[in-house]
Amino acid sequence: MGSAMVGGKRVAVWLHKSFLDVRKWVRVGQFFGTLCWCLWKQCNIMVFNSGSNVGGCIVEQARRLSVGNSRSILELCAIKQRLVLKEPQVIAWPKSSAGRVKMNTDSARSLHSDGAAAGNVVRDHQGHWLARFICNIGLCSILEAEVWGLHDELVHAWEMVAWRFILELDSKAVIQVLGDC
Repeated sequence: MGSAMVGGKRVAVWLHKSFLDVRKWVRVGQFFGTLCWCLWKQCNIMVFNSGSNVGGCIVEQARRLSVGNSRSILELCAIKQRLVLKEPQVIAWPKSSAGRVKMNTDSARSLHSDGAAAGNVVRDHQGHWLARFICNIGLCSILEAEVWGLHDELVHAWEMVAWRFILELDSKAVIQVLGDC
């Protein structure tokens, strides 16, 4: 069985010499995948935009995308080599004294949707989980989310009749606001 030919040359040789000989930036597999994606995109544009055509040579578009992707990958590899890797640190939650419950709250806000949520964890003096709480706060600032998380944690402490508790939160701004009260 013969190899596929284009203009008297095998397809792989033709592809390499015609489109991939750009300082050896691009691998054939990467180019082929990008070419398939460009063809798929062009077909979708023609189907969903009533036969309109993007224009330009699809093979050239695929070559430019492949070269750009290869350069980006090489740049990322160079950046990764310059990064200083830190030693992993073991983070543990120190236990509370006997008879006390330790409560920790944390909140987060999405920069994309402005939605916020809070979560609370309650542990006994041996570090065993007693309860956890998660709530969707909605649209608010991160400071408001932290305060709502603190509020919910205090409500849960009241409901659990946990009169002797240690409250932990990581928001310096909330701690300062409470300190000013």
